[in-house]
Amino acid sequence: MNNKIISAIIIFFSVNITEAQEEPKNIFKNFEPGYFKASLSAGTTGILNSKRGNISKSPGFVYTLDVSFNSAENVAFFFNYTSSYFSGNSYHSEILSGLYNSKNINFTQLTIGPRFFSDNKNLFVDGSAGYFNMDGKDYPGFTAGLGGNFEITDALGFNLTARMNAADVFNNPFTYYNITAGISYRNIKNHSPEKITGSKISISALAGSYGRNQNEPQGVSFGAEISYAATRKSSMLFNYIYTNSKTEYPERSGIPRSYDFSHSEITGGIRYYLFGDNLKLFVEGLSGLYMLSFKDSENLYNKSNSFYGFTVGAGVEFKLIKDLSGIAKTDLSSYITEGSYLGIFGGLKFSL
Repeated sequence: MNNKIISAIIIFFSVNITEAQEEPKNIFKNFEPGYFKASLSAGTTGILNSKRGNISKSPGFVYTLDVSFNSAENVAFFFNYTSSYFSGNSYHSEILSGLYNSKNINFTQLTIGPRFFSDNKNLFVDGSAGYFNMDGKDYPGFTAGLGGNFEITDALGFNLTARMNAADVFNNPFTYYNITAGISYRNIKNHSPEKITGSKISISALAGSYGRNQNEPQGVSFGAEISYAATRKSSMLFNYIYTNSKTEYPERSGIPRSYDFSHSEITGGIRYYLFGDNLKLFVEGLSGLYMLSFKDSENLYNKSNSFYGFTVGAGVEFKLIKDLSGIAKTDLSSYITEGSYLGIFGGLKFSL
């Protein structure tokens, strides 16, 4: 599943790099160097390489605070604080060999470094070095990141970042990745996004399929979406999806018993249109509440849980007639402690 997440990020940034090459226009051309930007993001994290303990390979939760100062046209210096949470059994060298201390594991890092932007300011790469505290022990470390920033209003933006972290690289290297999405704020207001014409509010009806693996197979999904066009290239989203699937597990008696899986999500976020007019390609990021339930056909077993999570996705929107468009997209949702779910959806979008 980690490979699926990383592949989706690679495709997303590849499309943006192509757009940046074809469209060198700087959408921030009225911004002068010398402004600050702060962003708050959350997402998923995972281990790439570790010999330090029996840490779960399932994705964990991460949040990050990033503050940058643009000192030149395409260059900024940034300060980053990141806190990552894993589950598993953390090994301590002070304890006798073979013994493990079962607990939740937290890594924090404070780093600083340069950030370099593409000509249109949408994409960036960066690198940093600093202090890592890994489960109570301090190490030096380094990071390398690739990200995108997309304006919503004069001051607000949406960001998506993929970052690799490496600590204690000269002794016992430990590497892990973070993939985050969030909101940024910059202290400049001398640029106005392109104004939109027509309706700003739209309602979409969606149907499709959502699932994780053979234990929780693909189910039938229905959903509704409300969007508000903040600019010509970005919309704020409010989304609801419900999915139901059925499977059978054999009992000790050999007789299979039917089980129902269902999950619902109530999320909000941003959709950013990369290019197009009558046929538009977009990416989106959302976060919110995800609710899972599992019960058998005889109602002897019934369990429900709620989780915080996030969704990243991509799709196309194509105009059919005035005020009516078709939409097709794929989403990858992570419920942090419950793994990730892949969905495929299609539907109609009506502009009010």
